[in-house]
Amino acid sequence: MNVGGSAQVTGNYSDPICGQNNIIVICTAAGQYSALASSCTHACCTVQVQGSKLYCPCHGAEFSFTGQVTRGPASQSLPSLKTCADANGVYVTLA
Repeated sequence: MNVGGSAQVTGNYSDPICGQNNIIVICTAAGQYSALASSCTHACCTVQVQGSKLYCPCHGAEFSFTGQVTRGPASQSLPSLKTCADANGVYVTLA
């Protein structure tokens, strides 16, 4: 995956704020990845990559690629999950 690239996935996951099963995986640097719940912590809408940030189309909240709120109305960070990567792919730990 290229730096700044992302993939939305669903799986056997329930985020602790919205209870939804959507995850976004973002390549933050060569060989480094961030996996976050992709439901905005304000109203549980699905965030989207917009340039170098995550953007909520419902009310305009913005988050960094590490999940930190950079613009409200959201006040909580996106829940993060552990990742690791090797030559075969990127792995997200749901526990």
